[in-house]
Amino acid sequence: MSDALPSPNVEGLPAPLRPLACNNLDCTLASGGKCARASEFQSPEEECTDLQRQSVGSVALSPKEPPANTAAVVSPPSVKEARTRWGGGKLNSAAAEELMRRSPARVFAILGPAEVGKTCLLTSFFLELAQGQHHDLPYRFAGSRSLLGLQKLCERAAAWGGLPEKEIVGHTTLNESDDASVFFHLHLRPKAQGDNRILDILLSDVPGEWVTDLAAYDSPENRHRLAWLSRVNVVMALVDAPAVAQQGGQRADLQFSRVIERAFEIARKSETRPAVVVVFTKIDKLGDQLPSDAEALQQPETWPIFEKKARRVLAALSRGREQGLNIRCFAVSAFPTTIEGGHPVNVMAPFVWAMSQADARASWERPTPPIPENARGFLAVRRWSRP
Repeated sequence: MSDALPSPNVEGLPAPLRPLACNNLDCTLASGGKCARASEFQSPEEECTDLQRQSVGSVALSPKEPPANTAAVVSPPSVKEARTRWGGGKLNSAAAEELMRRSPARVFAILGPAEVGKTCLLTSFFLELAQGQHHDLPYRFAGSRSLLGLQKLCERAAAWGGLPEKEIVGHTTLNESDDASVFFHLHLRPKAQGDNRILDILLSDVPGEWVTDLAAYDSPENRHRLAWLSRVNVVMALVDAPAVAQQGGQRADLQFSRVIERAFEIARKSETRPAVVVVFTKIDKLGDQLPSDAEALQQPETWPIFEKKARRVLAALSRGREQGLNIRCFAVSAFPTTIEGGHPVNVMAPFVWAMSQADARASWERPTPPIPENARGFLAVRRWSRP
């Protein structure tokens, strides 16, 4: 005869005593571990919306058994609804919209075709931020709702051996079931004395194929999956500098000029009047062909290497400036070598300027009323005693 204990009758238990089930894959509270969102709630078991009591079907009771508690049991959310929960990875559009309703999040649109270095730029920026290398950025890292996704990127970058033919962080691809998970999230806290805000930052990381389609033609599908572009605070258009400067780079010049033009169009049409940042990536591959002066690096029209090779890109920049758009250019290299072998080049600079535009706060001087000439002082008109 077996001595094994019988399994508990879950179906006969009232709802408050049924085992917990969680939709968050990182949560281990149901098995005696820790809630994945423990930092958000004082009592996760009572407050966390991801936790649910196991639901069961109808229970057949014999006449001798007492009726079980028939309180209504909330069924777990559907798969589509569950995707809006915080899971530690990239945020989809539903989760981003929920966050934007709760706080004035700053939204960055990072645009560029495939292999231009969008994900590498974000990974390098996060690595510097997390290590405290803020440079001129007047903010410090204060957390992230997509920390697991950023950590995976950093681990992938740390494993890169420096071979140019190997991918550093991998190509951004999204499957059909989750084609809207496009945002990395950051919490930034200002360094200024007395400024106790915590800013929500959303950084887009969309497949380059989407951006190529967006630059070439405005399809209904693109308008649907990139509808958040009307809400952005900063549009960052990336240009692969070596691809444009190389022999036969006319095709790349045309492709990147279209991306820049689309970025300018987004800025013109958006009610938020976003700033536009044009980032020239992979400048380490150009060697000493770039000017050494920091100010000249922000003016690609003065680069000798671009004089004949980037005519369309430079023409697009000129048209944007003529239209009065708020544009700034930067030259960066996210991973000139391995993480152990060196540091990124100028990666923090575009984000420093972008945040100064996205978080610009008007300061008003205190009004000082003019004092008329020959005016009597306060003590002269004050009555020391009643008449």
